[in-house]
Amino acid sequence: MSIRLAVPADYRTILELAIKFHEEAVYSKYDFNQEKVLEFCHESLNNPKDFLLLVAECKDKIVGFFFAVSTTLPLYNTTTTFELAWYVLPEHRASRLGINLFKSYEWWSKEIAKADLCQAGTSEILDLSKLYKRMGYTSVEKSFLKEHK
Repeated sequence: MSIRLAVPADYRTILELAIKFHEEAVYSKYDFNQEKVLEFCHESLNNPKDFLLLVAECKDKIVGFFFAVSTTLPLYNTTTTFELAWYVLPEHRASRLGINLFKSYEWWSKEIAKADLCQAGTSEILDLSKLYKRMGYTSVEKSFLKEHK
């Protein structure tokens, strides 16, 4: 089992996993956009300080991914990273791959992006608040969504 940065040869598999992620997500009611996924893949390769795309491998097969971005906040002299999508195939969720993806993201945030981390969770799928607290995070806000129909 290993975690590494994605390379162009991985994009097709990442896209397939992104479709599975979309099917499980609370946002599955939105139209899936393959071009946006591939655009993010390319950005992570071209701009590794601001875009992160990791893959998790098991026996040379990609079984998970992690998308994150880094941005400066408009009111402060600080940079923050945000996880956008974190997915591991169901049959590999009992392994440490998910945690290892997250720890690799933390390393990138500190060492490459030079940023603080901000995590949000979709409690409708899985409440990650206990995990985040064990890993040293504090609760700073709760997010809400209102859809415009």
